Amino acid sequence: MRNIILLATFSGALALSACNKPANEETRGGPGAGMEGATSNAAASANTADPEPLADRVPQSDASYIAAAARGDLFEIKSGQLALTRSKSPEVQALAGRLIRDHGDLSTALSTAVDQAGMTNSTPQAMDTMHNDMLADLRKASDKDFDAAFLSQQVQAHQEALRLHQAYAQGGTTAQLRDFASHAVSVISAHLDAVQKLANAGK
Repeated sequence: MRNIILLATFSGALALSACNKPANEETRGGPGAGMEGATSNAAASANTADPEPLADRVPQSDASYIAAAARGDLFEIKSGQLALTRSKSPEVQALAGRLIRDHGDLSTALSTAVDQAGMTNSTPQAMDTMHNDMLADLRKASDKDFDAAFLSQQVQAHQEALRLHQAYAQGGTTAQLRDFASHAVSVISAHLDAVQKLANAGK
């Protein structure tokens, strides 16, 4: 009788253990469940994290866009004029002449857009520190290195200008300036293609 009681007690304990084990593993999610959960959460976060919209990079005001556009044109004109006197390459000289002409036209178009928008035409007549420093570096380049330095700067300057105008064209607040920015994008894109071709050709 005593053996029967002990056997019954032991069987009951086993049954209780078997019942509790799945519940505990379910609560914990089983082996590796924590890792899977973390991976799942990270994937969900990555899927919901949108890249920064282009419009968010628009200058904070019309005035800051106008100033940035005008200073960029001034740099292109001045660096082009320097290239006309320093470069010995006909291709680089032709590009420099094109930059001077086209960015002069863009400066005029910007002033017109500002007037049409009823704004005070206060486009800057001088470059900022960054562009002054770039021009100073270009002046210091040796005759041998001038063309490479000029083209390298032009790639950088046109990439930055393209981002500026694309951003305003898509998210700017003033219609006349958005139209100007769209026009500038087409001009600057063509310039960038031409500059990159010369740079890749080692001109």
